[in-house]
Amino acid sequence: AIINSIYVAIIVTGFSVLLGVFLAFIVARYDFFGKSIIRTVLIFPLLATPFVGAIGIKAFLGLNGFFNNLFYDTLHIFPLQLQIKGLAAIIFVQALSLFSLVYLNAYSSFMAIDPSLEEQAENLGAKGSKLFRSVTLPLAMPGIQAGAILTFILSIEDLGTPIVFQDDPQAKKTLAFQVFDSFRSGSLGIDPKGPAIGIILLIFALAGFLAIRKYAGVRSYESGTKGGQWNPRTRQLQSQNVSVNGLLTAAGWFLFVYLLIRPISGFPITWPLFWFLALYTYLGRNPRFRDRLPEWFVRRRFGFSTTILLYALLIPLLFLALIPQISVIILSFAGPWGSNAVLPATWTLEHYSILTTYPAVTQSITFTLIYGAIATVFIVLLGTSAAYIIARRDIPGKTYFDLLVTSPIALPGIVIATGYFILYYRTPLFPLDAPAFLIIMSYTIRKFPFTVRAAYAGLQSTPVVLEEASQNMGASKNQTFAKITMPLIGVSVLAGSLLSFVYSVSEVSTSLILGSLGPEQAPMTFWTKEVLQSHSASYTSANSAACLGVLMMAMQMTVITVTNKILGARSSAMTGI
Repeated sequence: AIINSIYVAIIVTGFSVLLGVFLAFIVARYDFFGKSIIRTVLIFPLLATPFVGAIGIKAFLGLNGFFNNLFYDTLHIFPLQLQIKGLAAIIFVQALSLFSLVYLNAYSSFMAIDPSLEEQAENLGAKGSKLFRSVTLPLAMPGIQAGAILTFILSIEDLGTPIVFQDDPQAKKTLAFQVFDSFRSGSLGIDPKGPAIGIILLIFALAGFLAIRKYAGVRSYESGTKGGQWNPRTRQLQSQNVSVNGLLTAAGWFLFVYLLIRPISGFPITWPLFWFLALYTYLGRNPRFRDRLPEWFVRRRFGFSTTILLYALLIPLLFLALIPQISVIILSFAGPWGSNAVLPATWTLEHYSILTTYPAVTQSITFTLIYGAIATVFIVLLGTSAAYIIARRDIPGKTYFDLLVTSPIALPGIVIATGYFILYYRTPLFPLDAPAFLIIMSYTIRKFPFTVRAAYAGLQSTPVVLEEASQNMGASKNQTFAKITMPLIGVSVLAGSLLSFVYSVSEVSTSLILGSLGPEQAPMTFWTKEVLQSHSASYTSANSAACLGVLMMAMQMTVITVTNKILGARSSAMTGI
């Protein structure tokens, strides 16, 4: 379980950093047609739908899912059915969900870079990749580092995805699932082995945090000119000729003709493709024939638009990232689904009746908003204070304090929930039928590291000399913090609080454990799980749970939209929209 958890977390973090930084740089530095749509779509993976999102991917890529029904049964493009399970499924689901964390933080850092610094570097001869490696990337490193840390920790403590794919034995061999399983199988509901495994998980999560921070934070990067407003440095994508080997053209025509004649001939693609490649290689390399071949067969130059090439890369990536959301929406409106059918035979709104038929489900929506809002207020206060101490105060044991404030997000929610259960059991703060206090406390403690890392990244990019100048002019430390520091890091703090709220309302493990103590006050995630695993004759479990998932995505998207309206032009640095 330890090796599997570390293996999954490293791969997910590496993929998320590569994809997130690439997308953030493209969106922040280039203007192209449809850029606003791309920026909006890149936020959708943050709209996490517990259980249902992973089930959506499982249904999409299942043996009887949309992908196989379309490309294997209908179009006959693939010779074999595609199935994803075990650790590969966990990596796939987590990577699609978490790369937006790196994108969001990296985008904020790229947008905050003073363009004059890059212009000065170009005047000194740095261009292209050298400019990116020597100037742009180091200045954006605090945000990239924050996204990588959060991605690694969220990956290693993820519980919902292993639960969905637990039909494969490998999916159960992760630390988070072992904690959940030990709690579920305990004789009194709490097995001491669970918290013990949680400590192991915490150690490895913090070890990953230290490794990433040591690698990316050897030097402290500051722009030295922050405090003003500037237009971000952007450029237009240039059209250029791309040399394409004639093999690509010939292979494209070959595949097109083969797909047309396959229903008639019934030949598999293996042998025709082998002889085609052999003939092409022989004719292309033999001087006797090469000079007599048409120019298009040997080599041809195409005038490709760089924008088209960019979209050819972005569209498949964005489609993969939206699979959970697309699948959830389809399930919520799907009627009867025939065998080997690509889409449902009919569409219906009947599944949404669960929102009005069951009062407990309706009340859970209100409780979710209340819990998330109250927790976010506490998160901003605690997170900003902790980040300021780490970045601006030289206190004994500051490194250990940094670890302490980051550690809650590395703890599995089940460990936190069981810890609160043991700590407050039979006290006035813990009536069994009203777990609201513990739910809010769990959300606050577990999610405030989002704001800590975001605020810390903002403080790292803000020169201390601005605060020192304010104090030299007679302002007190409190006045300096309120009038100088907070306006400069306000976007970073709001970005962190947004992430905290979004992930609080979609919290799985603590909501399942603490919500079960008082279902009447349980949040939406608890009732999503109840509906998903129920066998009621009055509604279809998967479809009705998908309805709750769609509603949760709508709530989260509303928060992002309202925040954009409040911040105006500065919101792009926070959400990328």
